[in-house]
Amino acid sequence: RVLAVSTNDPLASRETVQLSDLDGQPFIERLHCERYREIQKLFTSIRPRIAYRADQEEWVLSLVAAGLGLSIMPEWSNVPGVVFIPITDLPLKRTVGLVWRNGYESEAIAQFLACAGNHNVGESVTTPQRAIKIA
Repeated sequence: RVLAVSTNDPLASRETVQLSDLDGQPFIERLHCERYREIQKLFTSIRPRIAYRADQEEWVLSLVAAGLGLSIMPEWSNVPGVVFIPITDLPLKRTVGLVWRNGYESEAIAQFLACAGNHNVGESVTTPQRAIKIA
């Protein structure tokens, strides 16, 4: 996750930010964020000023681009007028798992794993140590 700010925001020139940088800042909540509750828990120690709440990610980014506040977003977001800054002390992680039928490793799977391994995903892509029969 990264902090999304308008290109005109004073934070836009920063290489990184910390959660404490959000204290008192106008914040745009993403109501349908899968990490909404975890982010709310982070706000017990800092107090961003909730300026807007939006259901859609596109609406949040439009408000950010207009300079009406900042928001925590997935790092793959890319929108004109918005700068995405890594948050150094944000303790959110995501685990992604892949499942395929044993003995049916296709070229597409091999290419996908190679592609995923070339991106900054935090931890390396590994193959399972054991398979569990589910059906």
